[in-house]
Amino acid sequence: MERDSVDRMVDGWREVRPDLDVAPAGVVSRLARVRDHQDYAIESLLSELGLSGPTFAVLVSLARLDRPDGVPVGELLDAWSRPPSTLGTRVERLASQGIVEHLGGGRYRLTDQGRDLFERAAPAHLRNADRLLAPLSAEEREQLAGLLRKLLARYEAEDDGRP
Repeated sequence: MERDSVDRMVDGWREVRPDLDVAPAGVVSRLARVRDHQDYAIESLLSELGLSGPTFAVLVSLARLDRPDGVPVGELLDAWSRPPSTLGTRVERLASQGIVEHLGGGRYRLTDQGRDLFERAAPAHLRNADRLLAPLSAEEREQLAGLLRKLLARYEAEDDGRP
């Protein structure tokens, strides 16, 4: 079985404090370290495209919710996975770059330039995600998705305003 940096940490704690059950901390530490690697890879790719993670999230949300008469800000907020106060800044930044158009009445849509950017960014992002999951088989990916879904569903059900 492969070993990682968390195995060494857990082994160290078991030597020093055999009375503590550090197994849960091992899982949580691995999730955090995997996320750190993923965040770096995703931000690096998006940076090459002139985007950040939050800006890409707006771009993707507008592309997914796209309608000729624009997307109401309320729907955009529902799709936004970050603090609501930051959405306006992101949308205005994209508007100043000609990527998003404010239609008035709290409605937004992608410009042609924004759609072109999405068409370049989305496939690159998906290829990158596939690369990040390459060590896992299709079956393992499904298992992992199911386990993470179970955790996230519980956290969301207990939501107290935190992400």
